[in-house]
This record gives sequence, C-alpha cells and structure tokens, in this order.
Amino acid sequence: MKGPGGSRAPWCSAIFKEVRDMAGTPPGRYSALSVEFKPGVNQALAVPRLQALVPNLAVMTTPELSRLTRQYYVANTGMGGSLAFFTSVAVLVGVVIIILTMYASVLNRERDFAVLRALGARRGDIVVLVIGQGLIISLFGLLLGFTLPALFLNLVRGSTIPSYMPAMVPLLHAGVTVLCSLLGSLLALRKALKAEPASVFH
Repeated sequence: MKGPGGSRAPWCSAIFKEVRDMAGTPPGRYSALSVEFKPGVNQALAVPRLQALVPNLAVMTTPELSRLTRQYYVANTGMGGSLAFFTSVAVLVGVVIIILTMYASVLNRERDFAVLRALGARRGDIVVLVIGQGLIISLFGLLLGFTLPALFLNLVRGSTIPSYMPAMVPLLHAGVTVLCSLLGSLLALRKALKAEPASVFH
C-alpha cells in the first residue's frame, strides 16, 4: 500500500482482525516471530541452527533487522531524498554565510594585511590568519551544533518520543563543519593575498 509522499513513511493503520481477513491469513499464522535467547547463549551459533529448522523463513538478529529496516525506508520512501535535499541546502547555506562573513572581514582589514606584508609578513602568515579565523568560526558552530542536540536528547530521554543518535554522526558533523569553513575561507584568502604592500605608502 502506497503512503503519502515526502518524508512520511507508507503506514496504514487498521484493526488487526480486519487486516488478517484482507490478507487471507488464517488464525494461528503469523508473518513474524520474536525469539529471545537465554542469557549466555551464543547468537552467532544459534541463528544458523534456527535457520536450519525453518529454511523457508528468514532468521535475523535485532541489529540486522534494524539495518535492513533503515535501508528500506531510506531507499524506498521519500525519507532518503528529503534528508539528502535538506542536508545539501544546509551545507550550501553554511558555506555561503561563511564566505560572506570572511570576505567582509577581509575587505574591512585589507589595509591591515597590506601593512603586515610591508612589515615582512609572508604569504604563509596571511594564510594562517585567514584559515585560523575560519576554523574559529567552525569551532563556535560546532559548540552550538553539539549543545542544542544534546539538550534536546536530554529532554526527550525517557519519554515516548523516539530519539537515536548514531556514534558516527557527531564525527561526520564535525568533519563537514570544518570542511565548510575551509571552503568558505578560500575566496577571502584569495582577496587577502592580493593585498599589495606598496599600497600602504600611497
């Protein structure tokens, strides 16, 4: 059954008895069974044995079912496309904001860069100054980006609202933030490197 488009999942709510009648499933037959192992049981050995007992069924562990479920909703619903679109827009907006901030800062201090060059500063010193400013902006962004989700997750902990933060997401978020800051600093860096030392003496 197809659900609504966008980021919504294709769910349809109905009474269990009516669904069983529509599917033609007789009483006592189920589409899925949950098996809980006793403490100390080796799941790596138990799963193949269960599969051998029921060769016509798929036997999988909880992590495997979770992985397949996530893959299904990302690939077969609008959730994956919506997530990719919003992420791309957020990255683009972040890069543009950093470009404008850094470029305006360099324009206001163009004479200062020329003075530094006249006093003997090398091009590498200018690179360090501009890139360092971009990294400082990214650090403030990371501080804010980590604080707000942490507060939200702490508020919904123990409630009925499901929340899940994979361990790789903070690392990926930090890497993308630093990369956006570096990309946004390139145009400002080019402008700063064009500052002529001789312009100070005009």
